[in-house]
Amino acid sequence: MVGGDSVAEFGAQLLERFVAHHVVGPVLGLLLDEIHRRGALGEAARALVPRAFDSCPRPSEVLEVEAWVSLFRASGFSRDWRPAPRPDGARRLFRGATPAGVAGMCWSTDVAVARWYAAKRPGGMVVSAEVEPERQLAELGLDWERLVVVDPIGLDVEVIEPRVELLVAEREALARRLGVWT
Repeated sequence: MVGGDSVAEFGAQLLERFVAHHVVGPVLGLLLDEIHRRGALGEAARALVPRAFDSCPRPSEVLEVEAWVSLFRASGFSRDWRPAPRPDGARRLFRGATPAGVAGMCWSTDVAVARWYAAKRPGGMVVSAEVEPERQLAELGLDWERLVVVDPIGLDVEVIEPRVELLVAEREALARRLGVWT
């Protein structure tokens, strides 16, 4: 028999996937059509892009990376879901990934957060990149991290920790420091 927590967790995952694929995906398709038709997004539409991205558990399963980059570029830089000035300079950002996921869009300002993500995946590693301001598409503040959405196409990425395997105690200590569940 499945316990209550497992059923609730399964329900939440199912709802996230439904929303991402059946609600967010079509809305994003309309936004892409607007970009192609008008060459830009209207004010209200620009605010939807970072929220839509943030609502997808796996954004690249809803749209191709190129489409996300087009939407973010058309909507302009945003910080915490509101229009904001683009950062002045390049920033060193970090990502926890498997070899297949190195060129993703979600990066962190904190190497510990990248290490936490890497430790969750078999073969996980920590990569880093110096990201120029024009490649920084949005910044989303979560309770425990600053997520920086970047244009990963052609980004020069360096592996800084080729294999991250944390002992259970290390992972739990890191999760406590970050304030997240393991």
